[in-house]
Amino acid sequence: MFKLPKTTLILGGMAILLAGGVTFQEMQRNAAPPPIATTTKHFDFTPDAIQAIAIEHKGQILKLYRGSEAKPTWKMDQPTPVEVSEPAVSFLSNLLVDSQSDRDFTTDAKKLQEYGLVQPQGKLIIQLKNGKTHYLLLGDADFKGDSLYAIVDPPDPSTSQVKISLVSRTFQDLIQRSPQDWRKADSSQPNPAPSPPSPQSSPSAPKKLAASVHSPNTSPAAAAKPVTRQPLAVPANYTPPVLEIRVAIKRDVASVLIGVNGPAVITDRQGRGLKTIATNEGLAVIPEANGLKMGDLSLPEVIFVQPTSADGLVYVDDSWYRGKVLLVAQGDRLLVVNHVNLEAYLYSVVGSEMHSTAPMHALKAQAIAARSYALVHIIRPANAWFHLGNSQRWQVYKGIRSEYQSTHQAVNATAGQILSYKGGVVESLYAATDEIVAWAHGGRGMSQTGAYKLAEKGLDYQQILGNYYPGVGLARLVLQN
Repeated sequence: MFKLPKTTLILGGMAILLAGGVTFQEMQRNAAPPPIATTTKHFDFTPDAIQAIAIEHKGQILKLYRGSEAKPTWKMDQPTPVEVSEPAVSFLSNLLVDSQSDRDFTTDAKKLQEYGLVQPQGKLIIQLKNGKTHYLLLGDADFKGDSLYAIVDPPDPSTSQVKISLVSRTFQDLIQRSPQDWRKADSSQPNPAPSPPSPQSSPSAPKKLAASVHSPNTSPAAAAKPVTRQPLAVPANYTPPVLEIRVAIKRDVASVLIGVNGPAVITDRQGRGLKTIATNEGLAVIPEANGLKMGDLSLPEVIFVQPTSADGLVYVDDSWYRGKVLLVAQGDRLLVVNHVNLEAYLYSVVGSEMHSTAPMHALKAQAIAARSYALVHIIRPANAWFHLGNSQRWQVYKGIRSEYQSTHQAVNATAGQILSYKGGVVESLYAATDEIVAWAHGGRGMSQTGAYKLAEKGLDYQQILGNYYPGVGLARLVLQN
């Protein structure tokens, strides 16, 4: 029987079981809210602002640059002039832009050797279109093993104190890629699925007012053969456990517009009511000294906006969200986090990650992969405030504007099902095409385009998952009193 370590967090106040006898040990949820931590965004540019990237690793230099055509493509000029994979550069660019941490710290420059930063294992040099240049030095892995110690834009060598940043360990995988890995794939690679159509109608925006986890070593999808699986047994009167996931929907922003579609209340972090909000009343929220400013009202630095009805929605800037919304003042910036039921969250993720008119079995496979990925990050959260973000760095989540009848059907039909490997939950990686899966995840994960095509050929969702995650089984989450 597999049990998670005690350091992980309690889910719903009860133990969680995987159908088939695999047990999750009860995990302690923090009774008190986390202290306010300042999240540091490492770079302030956008992917479109990048003109060139140089990667230095073990004495080798790989240089990528954006071409000058009307529709510029990315190219390599060192070590070999060749066109490079657009998805590969996009993956690296977004990783740089999204890089942030609430665990950065300052240390004596004499101690850099302890972090592997006297002779870094790698360096990235990012040249922007405006002529500015940024640097990222990569050192050793931290004690948890999921981040690297790094220096962003190193200071003058005479500086006695140096800021150390924690960055994704994915950077280590990228700098170790060979020039061949960066080459543009040939035209035989499958094309991504078309973008989804406009979603179903949603409430109109309020009026603006002035002012332990496993990553099994699965093989590349192209080499795997479809696997026939026995249908997962459904317990009588099965209802998926009520699990809350915390999704960062806005980070490091100066202000947001908040609204609700029905009765709602603003509470502090202890749950005390502070103010009620009128339906479709648009309220601008900005940080101020020692708190937040909402309209004319001064509020604590941490508040929740919570509908009082089960079908209530919260509006944030341009989207409506289920559940409740947390707002945190972090200096002169805001963090906004959506606390939402896991299954409701998946309605949006499936519609954001895959074409809503894809074959139903492809959507079901996507729902299970997304649920497994989300559960891993509930167990292993990004930080004290949220489990994961809402961008392609994690899973794309857009609130109800990417929900569809088909995505509701796919999520409900696979309720509670996750991928399990040797008694653990699988961090089920996936990407749009086989090319991106092979490049970004080393061939370990599901190609969404490939899943679409397999479903069109008549494979069901269990066979599709068996194709992309060989040796991995399906399990179902149930509650134990």
